[in-house]
Amino acid sequence: MMIAGGVLLVVAAVVVMQGSEGEEPAVTGMSTTTTATSTDIFAMEPIIPEAKVSTEGWKTCRNEEYGYEFKFPGEWKIYGEDARSEPDAMGKTYFVRESEECNGEYVLFSTTQLEGYPRNMESIMTVNVYKPGTHFAFADLHTLTTEKSHEARQKRFVLSDNESLLQAYNEGEEEDWYITSWAQGNVYRIHGVQNVEQNTTITTLLSTFHFLEATSTAAMNTTE
Repeated sequence: MMIAGGVLLVVAAVVVMQGSEGEEPAVTGMSTTTTATSTDIFAMEPIIPEAKVSTEGWKTCRNEEYGYEFKFPGEWKIYGEDARSEPDAMGKTYFVRESEECNGEYVLFSTTQLEGYPRNMESIMTVNVYKPGTHFAFADLHTLTTEKSHEARQKRFVLSDNESLLQAYNEGEEEDWYITSWAQGNVYRIHGVQNVEQNTTITTLLSTFHFLEATSTAAMNTTE
């Protein structure tokens, strides 16, 4: 474990432990305290990320195929679809190079060189996009909020002007968090480690996130 650029690194969005491609991670140390109902959550004032630090020297992650863009610190390294090896006998893939740009459904960010690094390990931050018909079990934010109400601390969040959900597991600075948003017919899941509301680098990064095509919050169903 190390800290670089104000962000906690655990030497892994999505993840504590990422399983085979597309699988949701197994999360440990979850809070068992019941949180507010989904109706209560979406009646609250949302968290709207704001720029807290300068983005001078930052790079741009632009994923044309999956329709999103944001800025990230210049020292971070990108590992996308083109950085992975062919599957081994167990079906696992490994990073064999850095990516020059964001690409693929799963993009990982790290401040360290990850050549030969298993794809199912941990990262500084990940972005995972689920296409319709994948294993992602939740049809909308209302369902996700209801099903996870006993496991995660949940808050209303705005990502690129799109109604979204912030879920945090574990307590303190080293919490695991997910931001989930339905847009453009896809499910977007951003994952990181360390308190998202207290980390100025992550807050600033999220303030620059936007979808490349017009999206509608109507894609999210928050009614019974």
